[in-house]
Amino acid sequence: MKKLCAVLCLSCGLCFGQRGELDISFLGSNAVHLVVKEGEVGDAIQAVAALENGAFEHYNGFWWENLLPSDPATCAAQVSADWSFEYLRAILVLKNTGVKFYNGLSWEELHDSGWSRGISQLSVDWTYERPGIVLGLKDGALQYYNGRIWKELQNSGWGEEITSLDVSWGWFDPLLVLGLEGGDIMYYDGKSDSWYELLDNRLGSAATQISVEFWKKDKLRIVAGLKNGSVIFFDGENWQELDAPLLDDPISSMSVDWKEGMPPRIVCVQGQCIHHFDGEEWK
Repeated sequence: MKKLCAVLCLSCGLCFGQRGELDISFLGSNAVHLVVKEGEVGDAIQAVAALENGAFEHYNGFWWENLLPSDPATCAAQVSADWSFEYLRAILVLKNTGVKFYNGLSWEELHDSGWSRGISQLSVDWTYERPGIVLGLKDGALQYYNGRIWKELQNSGWGEEITSLDVSWGWFDPLLVLGLEGGDIMYYDGKSDSWYELLDNRLGSAATQISVEFWKKDKLRIVAGLKNGSVIFFDGENWQELDAPLLDDPISSMSVDWKEGMPPRIVCVQGQCIHHFDGEEWK
């Protein structure tokens, strides 16, 4: 099955994909976030765009429809969207830290603008009709929404921005691995109030990207791309740096293919370069 790949060109306002070109230039404002529905080649494209002017637009396969009017107060810092229930659902995390949920018919306010430091990380579980949400805040706090209420998984005691986050949904509480600005990598097992330090700050560089294999609750494998350009791997017991012909630029994007018992395969973006690790060497 071929899946849609899409790239947004902000300078010209076009979205290019396997199924053609999606023109957003006439919307009157640049898109700061674009989410495109995955599907087979030949399916009608669907997408949502959060604009610089605060508007939120939905392309339903035929035309754009406005779901939120332009308003600087609703400018989105983070966006997640889903079509698995055959209709659009979306989460907007606003720059003022408000959280809005679009349920397919109308908007609900899940949280007001009470978090003062802003939000740096977002993960959403779309399994059920109402989403589960984990938010990483710039002051190091971590908030969890279970579809009904918010729960604080960590207060701001770390005092450092959460720079990366990976979540495994499906347990009573989600399992979390996150990176902090100072270089620590922390693990939450979903069943206690305790956090476990998997890596201290001895590398002196924050994890900007993180991917975790949560195949066993008591054993994790982790790949982390760092701000200094390194890529490190945790095999469940020890950390190692994957020898790589990488630059000094931060790892800005990363995808990891996990197969049980096999080394991870990694694709990462660094500056204008794309690197591939096939489990043995970088190419």
